[in-house]
Amino acid sequence: MENSLYIALNVIAVVNIAILLLFLTARRNNAYPNLILAFILGIPGLYLFDNILICSGVIHHVSFVFFFVQIIANLFPLGVYYYVHLLLGDGKKYHPILLTGTLATLVLSGYVV
Repeated sequence: MENSLYIALNVIAVVNIAILLLFLTARRNNAYPNLILAFILGIPGLYLFDNILICSGVIHHVSFVFFFVQIIANLFPLGVYYYVHLLLGDGKKYHPILLTGTLATLVLSGYVV
């Protein structure tokens, strides 16, 4: 009973995030910061989807999804940094240490998996 409640709440949250992502991306003259915000909000949506798979017990059949979500989660701080600088109108588009660390983590986690 408790497990099905968690699954239902996660499904509701994933549907809400999907609707929000649709609103952020489905405009004719869409602003670039909206697309970056949609990418940033999509990462917690992937976590919730992964949690649905874990709670329902299906993760044993598609275990690669768990590792894919963990690898994509490393892009979250880079996306937030880029989004903030887009909104501030700053000329600095990337932070060299943050970019290098994130890319190194992605590459290393790709080799480990």
